[in-house]
Amino acid sequence: MAAAAKSLHFLPQQDIMAKLAKNPLTMNYYTQRKDLIAAVVEVFADRTKSSSGITMAVTFAVHDINSKRPDPLSQSEIVSIIQDLSLVIRGCVVKK
Repeated sequence: MAAAAKSLHFLPQQDIMAKLAKNPLTMNYYTQRKDLIAAVVEVFADRTKSSSGITMAVTFAVHDINSKRPDPLSQSEIVSIIQDLSLVIRGCVVKK
């Protein structure tokens, strides 16, 4: 029987933004693609999500905001952003 995915409660919006601004994996996105960062942070801030759904939630948020951009990102940029944001977002949980 498979183990249930762990539920994680995420930090408030300003705390997640601060972590993304300082992390080497995401600091460039924070300064150059702030609209993407803000869309992803809105999905997680002060919410509880399954640990197994983080990458999927980041993927949906990035693709949604990218489809509305006047200058859409390339597929390789999107893949890189999704991977990096997913890794850093996993560290933005409230410690119990």
